[in-house]
Amino acid sequence: MLRCTHVTYNTANAAPPLPGARPGDSRERLEKHHAMPLYALIARDPDPDRRARTRPAHIEHMNRLDEAGRLRHGGPLLRGADDVAGSLIILEADNLEEAKATYAQDPYIVNDVFEHYDIVETKQIYPRQA
Repeated sequence: MLRCTHVTYNTANAAPPLPGARPGDSRERLEKHHAMPLYALIARDPDPDRRARTRPAHIEHMNRLDEAGRLRHGGPLLRGADDVAGSLIILEADNLEEAKATYAQDPYIVNDVFEHYDIVETKQIYPRQA
């Protein structure tokens, strides 16, 4: 038997643990968790009034993503305590095209709230998922 920090497995008939594995984790759960790519939207917006007018529709959109289990992170970028500079949203998607199509439906993008935005693939390493 080989003993690792987080899991124990028999090297004769088991694959090595996936990143983030903990005692009791099933390989299937971990493979599913690590299988879906993540895409971050990093956006800057200069007009707080336009953002405020569009926010209710944006929140509805974000709630739908959250209820579908696709949202990993969503929130404002801050210059100070109450000074919003933009947004950071991370969602699950099968590929970059799907991520772009999903983000294109966000009311902040539809209504040109953002002065500039990037959509990039990312990976979650920390925190390790239970």
